[in-house]
Amino acid sequence: AGAHVDVVIAPEYLRQYSLAGNPADTSKYVLGVQREPQGRGGSILMLRAFREGRRVFISPPRNHFPLDENAKKSFLFAGGIGITPMLTMAHRLHDLGRDFELHYSARSRPSAAFISDLCQVPWHNRVRWHMKDEGARADFEALLPAYREGNHLYTCGSPRYMGGLFAIAAEKG
Repeated sequence: AGAHVDVVIAPEYLRQYSLAGNPADTSKYVLGVQREPQGRGGSILMLRAFREGRRVFISPPRNHFPLDENAKKSFLFAGGIGITPMLTMAHRLHDLGRDFELHYSARSRPSAAFISDLCQVPWHNRVRWHMKDEGARADFEALLPAYREGNHLYTCGSPRYMGGLFAIAAEKG
């Protein structure tokens, strides 16, 4: 949970993508690729060139974002495509019977990655939706409780999203 792989998209393009599937399912890797028209070109090339049956070169999974599986409660906050590592963490926490909440912020449901999957997972009742176009932006102040020993906070998203969350977390100890 929380691992990523390096994907060789073309000889000049090597990009890191978080694994997004259930870590208990070792039959495949699931990645979420967000088309970035203003990016460095990797996502557009990947979405244009990769087709079913194409041989893909990837690194073994590496984890610089490990999940503490013994936390009393885990708070998972995802902004946009930042949902990918949070998915693996939520799957793992559910499999372990651990307490967690997943807060997913996106512009809209149609733009939200993995939304149909999230509606069908056995832990769907732990997902809290924060869709900007529905006027339901994440209120970090209300959603994040004061620090309690043993609780853990994980986030992935834009620097602005994570910075706002970290500021509230710091205020709450």
